[in-house]
Amino acid sequence: MRALLLLLALLLGACAPIIACTEIAMSSVSVHVEDPDGLAIDDATLTFDSDDLTEEPCQSMGGGDYVCGYEIAGEITVDASHDGYVPASETLTIEMDADGCHVVGQQITIVLEPVVL
Repeated sequence: MRALLLLLALLLGACAPIIACTEIAMSSVSVHVEDPDGLAIDDATLTFDSDDLTEEPCQSMGGGDYVCGYEIAGEITVDASHDGYVPASETLTIEMDADGCHVVGQQITIVLEPVVL
């Protein structure tokens, strides 16, 4: 009887789902920066901070596209600036996926308004 219970426990344990997380780093926030006419601003300065980090620079991908952080969950604030434009910021909440393996990244567009003199 004891052997049967042990075998049953092993079989039931073998049926439990195994979560295999990939080692690919997912971006937390992808940002497109443009002016009010929809033209990409390629050389803006973008930084981000989160609950657990101090301010970090975002990575330019060209064409007005930037990546702010990899695998960072929680509240993230993105700040964007460029000479001749009013600085802008946006705060988002980044969640983990159902498996808890990766963040569910978000894509945003930040429009920088020209400074009016």
